[in-house]
Amino acid sequence: MECTQAEAFEQYIRDLRVVRSISRPSFPEGKAPVAVLEEIQTNALRCNALMRQNEALLAQFVYDRDPASLTEEDIQGLSAFAGRLFNYANSEDMGVAFKVHQLLLAAARSREDVPMIVRELYYTGITLHYMNVRDEATGINLLGDAIEVYFTEAVEYMSRYEQLDKNTRQYLIRCVGNTRLGMSRGTHEESRQYLEQMPASQYPRVVSSAAWELSKISSSSDETANRRMLGSILAGHKPTYVHSLMVAELTRALLQRQIETRPETLVGLLGCRSAAEVQTRREELCQTAYECGLYHDLGKCAVLMYIDNNARRLLDEEFFCIQSHPRTGAAILNRMGCGRTLAPAALYHHCYYNGKGGYPNDVPSCPPEIKGIVDALSVADSLDAATDNIGRCYNLAKPFRTLLEELRAQSGTRYAPNVVALFEDERFCQQLAENTDAERKRVYLQVYHAGSEEK
Repeated sequence: MECTQAEAFEQYIRDLRVVRSISRPSFPEGKAPVAVLEEIQTNALRCNALMRQNEALLAQFVYDRDPASLTEEDIQGLSAFAGRLFNYANSEDMGVAFKVHQLLLAAARSREDVPMIVRELYYTGITLHYMNVRDEATGINLLGDAIEVYFTEAVEYMSRYEQLDKNTRQYLIRCVGNTRLGMSRGTHEESRQYLEQMPASQYPRVVSSAAWELSKISSSSDETANRRMLGSILAGHKPTYVHSLMVAELTRALLQRQIETRPETLVGLLGCRSAAEVQTRREELCQTAYECGLYHDLGKCAVLMYIDNNARRLLDEEFFCIQSHPRTGAAILNRMGCGRTLAPAALYHHCYYNGKGGYPNDVPSCPPEIKGIVDALSVADSLDAATDNIGRCYNLAKPFRTLLEELRAQSGTRYAPNVVALFEDERFCQQLAENTDAERKRVYLQVYHAGSEEK
């Protein structure tokens, strides 16, 4: 795309806002189901096209720039662009603002411009801080070490304090204060009320903070109340809800087929001591598989600001934060009394079958009594994410057969051979593909049709 820097930045912001609006569709009562599905699909394809356009703009004018070659006009334009994108907790795009300030910091260093260095150390650190997610185990920012580097480097300029101008001193003082920066938290009751009162169709990025706080509330002894709370977190974000419902159905279907054809491979699942017991307890096992699929992505409530980013590819720092969602989901489910089945399923669904890849990578082996379901869940998760041809916009859908080839190629490493082997049955494979297509349409209509506000 041939355009000036200023034109590129204006275009990016326009695209960003368009994507944000069309990726959250709502529909009036009575709109035909076919029209609903067509609009969701059209919006997803448009988002994908805008995403590719935005990536080209960012590569040319931010990601691939030589900092030493930036002119004063370039720097002023980049600074203004970052200022439009970043407004602390209410930002247009914190990630790109962070990348712009990284570029400006490199330019400042190449110029040996101390006031600019101090200013950009502050803005690079603070934009990265507002990209953070708290670690479930420690409460420490996942990006805390990287954030601290910027502020600590700025503190080294304290020895020059008397020689610095007033504005630079102010940035320096902010950096000194931010070396121990911590984000405040509201009360549990405020978070509960905020989430309960938020209409599903208006679920904004900032609600992730409330959902995070809600996850800290001690669980009730009332199982119904706990499930209602889990459902409120899950159903509030429609794209995740669609995916979760689909993964639940696919996990159940895969486990049921395994029980029908090779029950001996599931001995040990939920304490089953024989193939005969596996078959006898089929209904229980399949229902548990469904629930594990339904709640596997619950931890995404803490990273909605990244899940909702459909205007560009995720930065490495953002994907690192997203990788915290299995651990967060498991912690929430443990607190809700689901520690035997749902919590480990959430924790391990991105871990490789052979334990040598995926994330989190610092956990013990998956417990044998739930591994059979986790194996099916991992395949179901990939299957839905890769083949969704209606509403997923960050990657174009793959044909069902293409995805099966990838599953086979990674059988024994990423995916369980016993689950992948199910797809060798041509009739089952065809039936699953047809059922998945029909179920996906039904689920999208259930979640999006008529602008329902139900949670």
